[in-house]
Amino acid sequence: MEIVVLGCGSVGSGVTRDLVSEESRGIDKVIVSDSREEKAKQVKDELGDDRIDPKFCDVSDRGQTLELLDGADVCVNCVPTRAGYQIDIMKAALEAECPYLDIGGLYHTTLEQKKLHGDFAKEGVPAVLGWVRLLDRLMFLRVMVRKNLKKWKKWSYILSGRIWDRKARFLYLFIPYSLL
Repeated sequence: MEIVVLGCGSVGSGVTRDLVSEESRGIDKVIVSDSREEKAKQVKDELGDDRIDPKFCDVSDRGQTLELLDGADVCVNCVPTRAGYQIDIMKAALEAECPYLDIGGLYHTTLEQKKLHGDFAKEGVPAVLGWVRLLDRLMFLRVMVRKNLKKWKKWSYILSGRIWDRKARFLYLFIPYSLL
């Protein structure tokens, strides 16, 4: 499985650390990307894992973002929400048919992102937005990785703490980390 992590700040590097840890299985490659190429290389150097592939990507350039997401199994967006690229990145993930996990969470941005729900549902591309707590999103990413992400294309609604499979009419609940 190939995962693209956009943004190599403290959150992006932490997500990358989690993805290459012993607890994460089935991950063949983690592309860490930032507009500061040296930052992406620093993440690889600090973690010392050969599965990490540092790349330059200016997310304001749609072509670069699409090229990076092409063929990836998951896009984890760790670009700060205040940078203002969440909608553009989310649309690029949809165009690349790449499942999208957003680590951001400013309320007004999430409301705009939710407007794209119909487009994602129509294409069968899952998207987890910033209104779910960070640890829940990371737990969901682990579930996606362990359960073979390609099977997740049937999910149509992803809600805070629960996933609704409308075809099977089944609700999956996430257990908050505080109960584990």
